[in-house]
Amino acid sequence: MARLIKLGDTKWKQLFIDRSTEYHLWSIHKDVKQYCGVEDGQNRRIRITFDPNLNVGDIEQEFHITSGKEISFPRHIQLIFQEIVPDNRTSYYIAEIIDVDNSTPTADDIGEPDLPERAMCQTYRILRDTALARRAKTLHRNRCQLCETEIPLPDGTSYSEAHHIRPLGNGHNGPDTLSNILVVCPNHHAMLDYGSIRLIFDEIRTTPEHVINPSYIEYHNEVICAIGSR
Repeated sequence: MARLIKLGDTKWKQLFIDRSTEYHLWSIHKDVKQYCGVEDGQNRRIRITFDPNLNVGDIEQEFHITSGKEISFPRHIQLIFQEIVPDNRTSYYIAEIIDVDNSTPTADDIGEPDLPERAMCQTYRILRDTALARRAKTLHRNRCQLCETEIPLPDGTSYSEAHHIRPLGNGHNGPDTLSNILVVCPNHHAMLDYGSIRLIFDEIRTTPEHVINPSYIEYHNEVICAIGSR
């Protein structure tokens, strides 16, 4: 039985060390279920926050509640947990149900001004910045190896992201080596993470100090792109 730590009426915490290797269904603290009125078959808006040491952004979206009153995670979020849980057993996540109406009733004749409709844009990606990743960025002066995009910052520096072609962690077990790292712009990083583009070895800009191993390119094209197409 997974240990859940109550942090409030709508919030709970769980250590990764208390997780099994099953990443599809996650439990909700029993007191939070009762307070938030969690029922089978609902869709509830939930915010998931990770241990800051993991450098993983928050996730906020509607999740389906199963017949056992557990959270059903879709495939792209399962992949995030598969990536970070096995190698970070002492870390944790915090979940909060945020669609609970705790507002104080107001008089009917005092209305709020109309506001423009807003749409939420969500990102579920893991950004790693190892010493080798920083070295690769320096070698390429923060220019994308796929499109040569450079993103200048106000302080005079520039920005890029490092992508491990064969992902690190459970299931893929790619190495943290220069030959497995691409320096890319955020757009190409997202496309590579989701397997939406294939890599062509001869079209990747390299330097004598940074040569890509073709076997990792092959792994991306055959494995990551196959996952992204499901």
